[in-house]
Amino acid sequence: MGKKAKQPLEFDICLGFDIRRAAATDNCADTIDYDEVAEVLIRVVQSAHFELIERIAEEVTQAILECFPIEWIELEVRKPRAIPAAKTTGVRIKRQRGIHAVA
Repeated sequence: MGKKAKQPLEFDICLGFDIRRAAATDNCADTIDYDEVAEVLIRVVQSAHFELIERIAEEVTQAILECFPIEWIELEVRKPRAIPAAKTTGVRIKRQRGIHAVA
């Protein structure tokens, strides 16, 4: 059996952290660098072959929690046109720092 072709994925990310300083200063240095978040996501997704979007979701959330000073992350991973009758199919997870460790 040969390798499966790569399928396109879509991501939505919501990060939980204190934004008050950034809101007060309007300074990019006082917030999360979203380009860096995207780089972590891309690095994780390209680092291995994944069969399940559930595994992608868990690994991406763990990497982002490890790399950034956030309290929680909500991540949705979707596969466009994976099922003919649906526009997308996917999973959405929310993880908090120090909670939801996989056994």
